Amino acid sequence: MQTTPTVQTRPAIVPTSVDHARILAGIAERALTLFSTDGYRAQQFESNPAMFFVFPPEADKLPYVVDTLPGREHCTCPAHAKWEVCKHRLAVEAEIEAARIADEQADELAAYQTFGRFECDEEADDADRQAQTVYAAA
Repeated sequence: MQTTPTVQTRPAIVPTSVDHARILAGIAERALTLFSTDGYRAQQFESNPAMFFVFPPEADKLPYVVDTLPGREHCTCPAHAKWEVCKHRLAVEAEIEAARIADEQADELAAYQTFGRFECDEEADDADRQAQTVYAAA
């Protein structure tokens, strides 16, 4: 089962008008392709796993600093200062969610493979016992 991560604004951000809703939707839409096609890249802080640098594609621009700690979500870009949400923070949060889903799926696959092998081993043991019973009876 493949799960696609969703990008959502914080529940505290409620559009105040149709135009505001369009702006928030546009920010969320741009966040979906920020790393895959728009040339941005993210680097997690070594000292704080909730913090990231988000590097724009232009080499002469400084990176934005994104904090993803719940209740402290923030980005240093101008859009976040204005709207309390931005494509950088949402893109990082989507990447975190995608990594979490991938880890869960890998764990589920490993458990399935282990269980499947275990069940196959039991079936092989049953077949061996049946063969031994038939051989002993003969």
